[in-house]
Amino acid sequence: MPRPSKWLTDVSAEAPVEEAARAALAPRLSAVRKLLQAAAQTASDPEDNVEAVHQLRIWTRRAGAALRLFDEALPPKQARWFRRRLRKIRRQAGMARDSDVLGSQLTAHAIEGTELAAVHLRKARRQSEHRLLGLYRKLVESGRWKRRQQRLLRKLTKRQEASEKNASRPPFGPWCRAELAQVYENFATAAGQSLRRRDNLHVLRRDKLHALRIAGKRLRYALELAPAALPTKVHKSLCQELSDLQERLGKVCDQLATLAHVKEWLAETHEAATRRTLRDWQTAAQRELAAEERRFARWWTDARRSRLAARWQKGLSASSRRKTD
Repeated sequence: MPRPSKWLTDVSAEAPVEEAARAALAPRLSAVRKLLQAAAQTASDPEDNVEAVHQLRIWTRRAGAALRLFDEALPPKQARWFRRRLRKIRRQAGMARDSDVLGSQLTAHAIEGTELAAVHLRKARRQSEHRLLGLYRKLVESGRWKRRQQRLLRKLTKRQEASEKNASRPPFGPWCRAELAQVYENFATAAGQSLRRRDNLHVLRRDKLHALRIAGKRLRYALELAPAALPTKVHKSLCQELSDLQERLGKVCDQLATLAHVKEWLAETHEAATRRTLRDWQTAAQRELAAEERRFARWWTDARRSRLAARWQKGLSASSRRKTD
């Protein structure tokens, strides 16, 4: 299924904010609707369904990022409706995706004695499929999603007309930079936290890693909406750095998720041979987690954080000079 570009490139820095909001939300909300349909209708084809669920999770995040960035320009009732539904869809797609990732690990490593784990995964996957199917019928097949989307876009058009008459808001470029500044401050706060545990400097704090990952994702998805607001070179380098950060954090978090599931299966398993297999897997996952944490700690240095902050300040100052000129 063809998907829209993740970059908001068809609006200028001088465009009204509401125009930019429409250009960002229309393709993202449509992508979620079509991917929810694809995920519901490809359940009998595992390969297509895995990819549809993966993309559905990504595009719910992109749509959510657009709702957050343009929040003050949106009609509250319609925005709230989409936020709640996106959260439900993302949760079920996330559960299905976790099952897919763990299932691929079982297959790739040919881990013997994990039949019970495979049964758990298949059961969890089927439950997520069933819930996604229910959401598809309730939101897409019924036409509610499309009607709500059209209503949101119509209200945005009316808000744009009122805003242009009253000149109540700056154009998209400077407005977007001001909004991004807050998103970046939240990321900088998470990035500035010490990740190491005081009682064991060789182990990273998982709560801080999770907070950094969330803040990084929000900034990265917000930047996809900001090509018109920042200099091209700076925007590209910021996006690449955040993409690298997410990839490395993802490897750590994948091992954490694996360990959590193995621990759960151990608690439910009493057969001795299966428990030995699961403990072996747990030990291997702990070693891999420690290795990924060391790799991340070596990469995520004070110097790298300082360079990222300097690029951000450079982007803002260059944009301001360009606006003044």
